[in-house]
Amino acid sequence: IAKNTVNAEEKRTVAQAAAVEVQDGECIFLDCGTSIAPMAEFLLQKKIRIVTNNHLVLSLARQNMAAEIFVLGGRFIQADQMFTGPLTEEMLSSFLFDRAFIGCTGWDPEKQDVHVTEMESIAIKRIAMRQSRRSVLLIDASKEHKRGLFRLAGDQDFDCVYVNDDGSGKCYPENFQVVPSASVTDAPTSSPAADEILPET
Repeated sequence: IAKNTVNAEEKRTVAQAAAVEVQDGECIFLDCGTSIAPMAEFLLQKKIRIVTNNHLVLSLARQNMAAEIFVLGGRFIQADQMFTGPLTEEMLSSFLFDRAFIGCTGWDPEKQDVHVTEMESIAIKRIAMRQSRRSVLLIDASKEHKRGLFRLAGDQDFDCVYVNDDGSGKCYPENFQVVPSASVTDAPTSSPAADEILPET
């Protein structure tokens, strides 16, 4: 699989900003996709519990990490590097989260809709949002006006939406957190798997 060089740094910048809010002792959900996977770099040394169906998160796991990882089983979809299906949904429904970090295919700022591409990912995302105290969406500016096949939710259904600053000076809704385009703080070296080209679901 070819390396993903498109918006990789923007995704990592957004991921780091979102990871800062996670506190020791929390239980969080990390969704599938290449926007969410980079968060693991900044979370594995925190004393937290991570629940995920994202195989890319596992690829970033390393020795001596402080975090505890719970992997949701089910049907593995290689193209998306995620587990999904009824078994995944049943396991996910048993957890209660402090925060659920969700990825998407695109965002329509006019209709304020968040889109996804894979039908099978919709139920997973919605269950995680329902089971969490706070739902957090991660996008990079390239996803604005990008359409998916399905509507996941409205952007106001998220407590916070992190997006990188593309320099346009545009105004975002109040629940959006614009992340400056700045150098990302060094984190432990990650596996190349998180940079692979995968469809955002």
